[in-house]
Amino acid sequence: MTESPESPVEAQDRDSLQASFGKARQPREQDAAGPAEPRAGAEDTASPVASVAQAAKEDLGSLVGQLRQWARSAADRQKTALADQIGDVAHSLHTSAQQIANDTPFTAEIMTDGAARLDRVSASIRERDVADVIDGAARFGYEHPVVLFGAATAVGIAVSRVLATAPGERAADGRTRED
Repeated sequence: MTESPESPVEAQDRDSLQASFGKARQPREQDAAGPAEPRAGAEDTASPVASVAQAAKEDLGSLVGQLRQWARSAADRQKTALADQIGDVAHSLHTSAQQIANDTPFTAEIMTDGAARLDRVSASIRERDVADVIDGAARFGYEHPVVLFGAATAVGIAVSRVLATAPGERAADGRTRED
Protein backbone atom coordinates (compact mmCIF):
# COMPACT_ATOMS: atom_id res chain seq x y z
CA MET A 1 0.00 0.00 0.00
CA THR A 2 1.48 3.38 -0.99
CA GLU A 3 1.12 6.46 1.10
CA SER A 4 -0.66 9.44 -0.36
CA PRO A 5 1.44 12.61 -0.55
CA GLU A 6 0.99 15.06 2.27
CA SER A 7 -1.06 18.12 1.33
CA PRO A 8 0.29 21.59 2.06
CA VAL A 9 -2.41 22.10 4.72
CA GLU A 10 -1.43 18.86 6.49
CA ALA A 11 2.24 19.80 6.39
CA GLN A 12 1.46 23.21 7.83
CA ASP A 13 -0.68 21.69 10.61
CA ARG A 14 2.06 19.20 11.46
CA ASP A 15 4.73 21.89 11.54
CA SER A 16 2.64 24.20 13.73
CA LEU A 17 1.90 21.36 16.19
CA GLN A 18 5.55 20.44 16.38
CA ALA A 19 6.56 24.05 16.92
CA SER A 20 3.92 24.62 19.60
CA PHE A 21 5.14 21.63 21.59
CA GLY A 22 8.79 22.47 21.06
CA LYS A 23 9.41 19.26 19.15
CA ALA A 24 10.18 20.65 15.72
CA ARG A 25 13.03 18.71 14.20
CA GLN A 26 15.98 20.80 13.36
CA PRO A 27 18.16 19.33 10.63
CA ARG A 28 21.78 18.85 11.61
CA GLU A 29 24.15 21.13 9.92
CA GLN A 30 26.57 19.45 7.62
CA ASP A 31 29.93 20.71 6.59
CA ALA A 32 31.88 19.78 3.53
CA ALA A 33 33.34 16.72 5.26
CA GLY A 34 29.98 14.97 5.78
CA PRO A 35 27.31 14.60 8.42
CA ALA A 36 27.57 16.44 11.68
CA GLU A 37 28.95 14.61 14.71
CA PRO A 38 26.44 13.26 17.23
CA ARG A 39 25.72 15.43 20.21
CA ALA A 40 28.02 15.05 23.17
CA GLY A 41 26.79 12.52 25.69
CA ALA A 42 24.53 10.66 23.25
CA GLU A 43 26.65 7.53 23.44
CA ASP A 44 26.77 7.79 27.22
CA THR A 45 22.97 7.75 27.52
CA ALA A 46 22.46 5.10 24.84
CA SER A 47 24.56 2.51 26.65
CA PRO A 48 22.70 2.63 30.02
CA VAL A 49 19.34 2.74 28.27
CA ALA A 50 20.27 -0.24 26.13
CA SER A 51 21.47 -2.22 29.15
CA VAL A 52 18.31 -1.40 31.11
CA ALA A 53 16.19 -2.39 28.13
CA GLN A 54 18.11 -5.66 27.77
CA ALA A 55 17.73 -6.43 31.48
CA ALA A 56 14.00 -5.66 31.31
CA LYS A 57 13.65 -7.93 28.29
CA GLU A 58 15.41 -10.78 30.11
CA ASP A 59 13.30 -10.27 33.25
CA LEU A 60 10.13 -10.25 31.17
CA GLY A 61 11.19 -13.44 29.40
CA SER A 62 11.85 -15.09 32.75
CA LEU A 63 8.49 -13.95 34.09
CA VAL A 64 6.66 -15.25 31.02
CA GLY A 65 8.42 -18.60 31.42
CA GLN A 66 7.39 -18.79 35.07
CA LEU A 67 3.78 -17.91 34.18
CA ARG A 68 3.69 -20.61 31.51
CA GLN A 69 5.04 -23.17 33.96
CA TRP A 70 2.47 -22.13 36.58
CA ALA A 71 -0.37 -22.35 34.02
CA ARG A 72 0.75 -25.82 32.91
CA SER A 73 0.96 -26.98 36.51
CA ALA A 74 -2.51 -25.59 37.33
CA ALA A 75 -4.00 -27.18 34.21
CA ASP A 76 -2.42 -30.54 35.09
CA ARG A 77 -3.86 -30.35 38.62
CA GLN A 78 -7.32 -29.59 37.22
CA LYS A 79 -6.97 -32.44 34.71
CA THR A 80 -6.10 -34.84 37.53
CA ALA A 81 -9.03 -33.58 39.61
CA LEU A 82 -11.37 -34.09 36.64
CA ALA A 83 -10.08 -37.63 36.12
CA ASP A 84 -10.60 -38.32 39.84
CA GLN A 85 -14.17 -37.02 39.73
CA ILE A 86 -15.00 -39.11 36.68
CA GLY A 87 -13.48 -42.13 38.42
CA ASP A 88 -15.64 -41.43 41.47
CA VAL A 89 -18.78 -41.26 39.31
CA ALA A 90 -17.78 -44.55 37.67
CA HIS A 91 -17.34 -46.12 41.11
CA SER A 92 -20.78 -44.82 42.15
CA LEU A 93 -22.31 -46.29 39.00
CA HIS A 94 -20.69 -49.66 39.73
CA THR A 95 -22.04 -49.55 43.28
CA SER A 96 -25.55 -48.58 42.15
CA ALA A 97 -25.54 -51.27 39.49
CA GLN A 98 -24.65 -53.89 42.09
CA GLN A 99 -27.46 -52.68 44.35
CA ILE A 100 -30.15 -52.95 41.66
CA ALA A 101 -28.79 -56.01 39.86
CA ASN A 102 -31.39 -58.37 41.38
CA ASP A 103 -34.35 -56.05 40.79
CA THR A 104 -33.57 -54.71 37.31
CA PRO A 105 -30.72 -56.62 35.70
CA PHE A 106 -31.05 -54.83 32.35
CA THR A 107 -30.62 -51.40 33.96
CA ALA A 108 -27.76 -52.71 36.08
CA GLU A 109 -26.02 -53.98 32.95
CA ILE A 110 -26.37 -50.60 31.25
CA MET A 111 -25.03 -48.84 34.35
CA THR A 112 -22.09 -51.26 34.59
CA ASP A 113 -21.27 -50.67 30.93
CA GLY A 114 -21.45 -46.91 31.47
CA ALA A 115 -19.22 -47.17 34.53
CA ALA A 116 -16.64 -49.17 32.56
CA ARG A 117 -16.65 -46.51 29.85
CA LEU A 118 -16.24 -43.77 32.43
CA ASP A 119 -13.29 -45.67 33.90
CA ARG A 120 -11.68 -45.71 30.44
CA VAL A 121 -12.37 -41.98 30.01
CA SER A 122 -10.79 -41.28 33.40
CA ALA A 123 -7.68 -43.27 32.48
CA SER A 124 -7.49 -41.56 29.10
CA ILE A 125 -7.67 -38.12 30.70
CA ARG A 126 -4.85 -39.00 33.08
CA GLU A 127 -2.61 -40.12 30.20
CA ARG A 128 -3.25 -37.28 27.75
CA ASP A 129 -2.10 -33.68 27.51
CA VAL A 130 -4.53 -30.96 28.68
CA ALA A 131 -5.02 -29.51 25.18
CA ASP A 132 -5.76 -32.98 23.79
CA VAL A 133 -8.35 -33.61 26.53
CA ILE A 134 -10.18 -30.34 25.78
CA ASP A 135 -10.14 -30.94 22.02
CA GLY A 136 -11.35 -34.52 22.44
CA ALA A 137 -14.23 -33.54 24.73
CA ALA A 138 -15.36 -30.77 22.41
CA ARG A 139 -15.15 -33.07 19.38
CA PHE A 140 -17.10 -35.86 21.14
CA GLY A 141 -19.83 -33.45 22.29
CA TYR A 142 -20.14 -32.07 18.78
CA GLU A 143 -20.21 -35.48 17.09
CA HIS A 144 -22.45 -37.26 19.66
CA PRO A 145 -24.74 -34.77 21.42
CA VAL A 146 -27.44 -37.37 22.16
CA VAL A 147 -24.93 -39.74 23.77
CA LEU A 148 -23.55 -36.88 25.84
CA PHE A 149 -27.04 -35.89 27.01
CA GLY A 150 -27.95 -39.51 27.75
CA ALA A 151 -24.76 -40.07 29.73
CA ALA A 152 -25.35 -36.91 31.75
CA THR A 153 -28.89 -38.04 32.51
CA ALA A 154 -27.77 -41.54 33.51
CA VAL A 155 -25.06 -40.14 35.76
CA GLY A 156 -27.57 -37.80 37.38
CA ILE A 157 -30.00 -40.64 38.06
CA ALA A 158 -27.25 -42.89 39.42
CA VAL A 159 -25.84 -40.20 41.69
CA SER A 160 -29.30 -39.32 43.03
CA ARG A 161 -29.92 -43.03 43.72
CA VAL A 162 -26.62 -43.38 45.56
CA LEU A 163 -27.34 -40.27 47.60
CA ALA A 164 -30.86 -41.49 48.37
CA THR A 165 -29.52 -44.78 49.74
CA ALA A 166 -26.61 -43.29 51.65
CA PRO A 167 -26.22 -44.96 55.05
CA GLY A 168 -27.19 -42.91 58.07
CA GLU A 169 -29.39 -40.52 56.10
CA ARG A 170 -32.12 -39.00 58.28
CA ALA A 171 -35.74 -38.82 57.27
CA ALA A 172 -37.89 -35.75 57.97
CA ASP A 173 -39.03 -37.20 61.31
CA GLY A 174 -35.43 -37.64 62.51
CA ARG A 175 -35.21 -41.42 62.09
CA THR A 176 -32.52 -43.02 59.98
CA ARG A 177 -33.43 -45.43 57.19
CA GLU A 178 -32.00 -48.23 59.28
CA ASP A 179 -34.52 -47.55 62.13
